[in-house]
Amino acid sequence: MWVKGSYGWPGDVEAEIRSDLIIRTDIQHLGEQYVVQAVSMGADTIVHYSFPRHMAVPAFAARRNAMRAAAEREGIGFIELETIDPVQTVWPHASLTMFVAQDLPRQVERLGVNTAFFGTDYNMQIPLITQTIATGAIFVLPYSFLTEYLAEVLGVVTEIPTGEYDDFRVPILRRLTQSELLLAIDESVSDMGMPGRISSPAASDIGIWTMIGSMYAIEWLRGNVPRERGVIDIDTLQRLVNQHVAELGVDAYVVLNPFTHDGEIMEHYVLGFIGFHVFGRG
Repeated sequence: MWVKGSYGWPGDVEAEIRSDLIIRTDIQHLGEQYVVQAVSMGADTIVHYSFPRHMAVPAFAARRNAMRAAAEREGIGFIELETIDPVQTVWPHASLTMFVAQDLPRQVERLGVNTAFFGTDYNMQIPLITQTIATGAIFVLPYSFLTEYLAEVLGVVTEIPTGEYDDFRVPILRRLTQSELLLAIDESVSDMGMPGRISSPAASDIGIWTMIGSMYAIEWLRGNVPRERGVIDIDTLQRLVNQHVAELGVDAYVVLNPFTHDGEIMEHYVLGFIGFHVFGRG
């Protein structure tokens, strides 16, 4: 059984054609839920930072459109701001980082602290987090791997000594579990006086997709799920993801749905969404 798990933008087309099960992050649903999450945290405006090259990517544009529609439905403002394109400048990463770091405080001064900020490029994330904390604004991380950036800004140690040493007497470290990481960030966000103003998905989407894909493949090998190509037991897949999240020790809900294209349900192409954790709320 060929299983593929990834984020929500297009990947290796040949691999996807050959795959028996594809699990992707549902970034259109993520766009909608991003707005709902921001509103629940007190946002009355959302600022969307991007540039034309990113907006030419269909998945990114679909997410932006979903955010705009959700903001209109929720009755809040949605503002698109064009940034420097990092691949079209002399100092790509530094130029983009500086632009966002300088512009966000201006937007907070203009729009107020109940503004949530979203950026489509990885290099925007550190200045977005840093300036959100500095200004007291709202920040919703769209992907769980960005939690590492949040930990970096907050000075949260993500690796701790095990008390053991390797053959060269170098201390052996272990990474915090997801539940330990969330708790450490909770404490740091509270200490900074920002409880309820920052959130992220409660668990790693790509990690979960990979794990439950492997677990489903085992069920397939055991004959516990249909072996017909293109047919997936979505209930078993949902049970496996609930089981895995419980083992991670995090309070997260995960929604899985088969992808529908031109009215046709593609059972083997599953889109998933992981709920948010709000830091510092206790």
